[in-house]
Parts: sequence; C-alpha cells; structure tokens
Amino acid sequence: MKSCWGLRLMALAAAAALVPACSGDSSDENTPLTITFISPGDMTTNIPRQPVIYIRFNLPLDPATVNNNNFKIIIDGPLDIPASVTWHPYLNEVRMEPATPLNVSTLHQITLYSTITAANGTRFAGDYYYFTTGSNTDVTPPSSFTGAIDAQAQSSSSILLNWDGASGDSPIYYEVFLATASGNYDFTSPRTTITDATSTTITGLTANTTYYFVVWARDQYGNTNRAGGTEVFDTTSAP
Repeated sequence: MKSCWGLRLMALAAAAALVPACSGDSSDENTPLTITFISPGDMTTNIPRQPVIYIRFNLPLDPATVNNNNFKIIIDGPLDIPASVTWHPYLNEVRMEPATPLNVSTLHQITLYSTITAANGTRFAGDYYYFTTGSNTDVTPPSSFTGAIDAQAQSSSSILLNWDGASGDSPIYYEVFLATASGNYDFTSPRTTITDATSTTITGLTANTTYYFVVWARDQYGNTNRAGGTEVFDTTSAP
C-alpha cells in the first residue's frame, strides 16, 4: 500500500485529484492502524461495474469514523461517486457499495483519509489505491432471486443447502457463503460456487456445529444479485 498523500494525478483523465495530506500524532505508541486486505486489489482491471469494495484493518475502527467523509470513490479530479459505507466488526472490515453502476473502462481511486480512527484512538496515516472497471455494458444481475431456502443436516460433517433459482441468461453462478455465527461472513471467499443448480451438499464440516449460509447469484459479467441474502442454518449431527 502507498502512504503519504499529496496532489495525485488521475491517469485516466490527466486531472489532479486532491487527496488528504498525512497526519497523526507521532508520539502515539499504539500499534499503527494499517490495512491488511483490500478487494479489488490495487491496480486490478476488468472489475464489475457494481462491485462491493472490501477494506480490512488490523485494529477495530471507531464506527463514528466509518463514513463517506473518510472513505471515498473518486474519478476525474476529483468527482466523488456516491456509495454506502458500512462497518463490519467481525473482520474489522469496511464495505463500500456504489449507489449506481460505475463508468465503463474507467480508472477509479479509492481514497482513505487520515481522519479514520481505531477504537483505541490510533489514527490512520491515509492511503489510496486504484482499480479499473471492465468494458461490459450489461449491468443487470440475475433476477427473481430470493436466496437460500433451507439447510438440512445430512451427517456429522455435511449439510444439504437449497436455494431458489434466479432468472437470467445461463450460466448463472451461485456463490455459497458459510459462517459459524450469524452474520459473520467473509463475502470475498465463497465456500463453493455452483453453476446452474439449486442445491449442493457442503462437506468437511465439524460435527455437532451450527452453520449459517447465504447464497448470491452472479452472471458471467460479474453482476451479482445480493438481494437474496436470506440466512439459513442447521446443525450437523453428532458423531
């Protein structure tokens, strides 16, 4: 990751994007607040035009600093893209979701401001990174999708998961996410992806454990229907 910010040129538009200068208390002896994971990664290309942006930190954040003033999507020097910004403490993760589809084949700058603060008061140094959207003009995700229907234990290490099928051009990819606590999902890492089917058996689970599941529907262009985020769960049988 990059560090101190200054006057940064947007490569796509040759326009200057003013980003915040580094700040912070050099006498702070706490562990520095740093980024541990970003998705899309820096300088990645062909990103779907309706992405969710995931940014994880090494420390819990002060939720009051997780807002549109501190986390921004910027293009064309600078033009802010409206986006929701939410805090998910399970992974020390901020999620950004643009309110409308992003421009085709455009370089986007994610700006992270030095006013981001950890729960212990540690200030972030400020950072930025880039990704470029793909050229696809289709931004319509699979439709008529309500997500998972139920989960049924099959053995001490497997659960059968069922979901409603989505409407749209084949292939439709169903991304299955699981967690051992309600809501604690890593949406950057599906447990499995199933093509054009409405059920699967999840194996390799721990006996006598409750698992929670969410299913998303994605088309070949990366458009994803997350509205079917219904959570279902079941407990594996005892050994």
